[in-house]
Amino acid sequence: MTEPSNKNEKEKLKEIGLFSYGMEDKREKILLDQTAKLFTAISIFIVALLTFLSLGNMMQIQSLAILGLTSIFLIPCFISTILILWKFEY
Repeated sequence: MTEPSNKNEKEKLKEIGLFSYGMEDKREKILLDQTAKLFTAISIFIVALLTFLSLGNMMQIQSLAILGLTSIFLIPCFISTILILWKFEY
């Protein structure tokens, strides 16, 4: 691999590197923002569902079925949002 021979090429490579780093940083911030919104939405939905099930006059089997079906999808989503929001030490 050949090295850039003049300053102009080195500066362009440095600009490209800084641009790539900036884009990756923005991507990470957007991901964390969207994950926080998803975390909030899941929390609100779980509270609303549990409130609905406790206030409703449904049979116990129906309420357990509804809670079981929704938890099949919500628990993995909830765990993945927690893992995404967990920051690693560099």
